[in-house]
Amino acid sequence: MAASYHINPSKYPLQELKKDLLNRDLIPSPMTLKDDLETNFQILEGKGIQTPGDWIAALKNINTIGGIFSLPGISEKF
Repeated sequence: MAASYHINPSKYPLQELKKDLLNRDLIPSPMTLKDDLETNFQILEGKGIQTPGDWIAALKNINTIGGIFSLPGISEKF
């Protein structure tokens, strides 16, 4: 029997996600996540995004997504 694993994105701190990304060996396509990681996370936090749940909600909102990706320094690939 396989164990069920679930992370509540609204309770997982963005800083923990950043630390996990830095400590993982990623396959080539997601490697862009590590490009300018510190800068990208500072921009997200500056927009009030504190958890992956906040980030998901922002990406679902057309008004928010334009504001995030129109800022200098953050790529749509991120």
